[in-house]
Amino acid sequence: MISRPRLLAVAVLAAAAAFAVERLVVTDAEAVERTLQDAAAAVTRGDWDAFAASVADDFADRGQDKGGFVAWAKDLWARSHAKSVEVDVGDVRVEGDRAAARVVVRPGTPWAGVRVPGRVDLVRAGDGWRVEGVAADDTTWLRR
Repeated sequence: MISRPRLLAVAVLAAAAAFAVERLVVTDAEAVERTLQDAAAAVTRGDWDAFAASVADDFADRGQDKGGFVAWAKDLWARSHAKSVEVDVGDVRVEGDRAAARVVVRPGTPWAGVRVPGRVDLVRAGDGWRVEGVAADDTTWLRR
């Protein structure tokens, strides 16, 4: 028979192991959210290489490839004079190696208060998720 102190020790270790595993496992939805938040943070920092790294190499949306999309985003950012941008990620749907996320993009000053809802499509890459398409609910926000 197992003594009470040993049983307690085993229970504590099992609980600690379960907690550690739960904290270490990142779901696909969490990884998608992190990818989008990292991309927004890269824009705020002006780190266009990091932003480009969040975009799929075979990006093709509205007639633009990855380079064209990154250039458009950089130009839009410069013309906006915004000081920051954040993205609120809502519903994330993952099907195999594809994901779609509902987002609300929130630019900072001088655009504070503006909300741009839309959808971002992503594809799984070897080391994470990459943006492969964007669609604002109001398409005037995506004019090039």
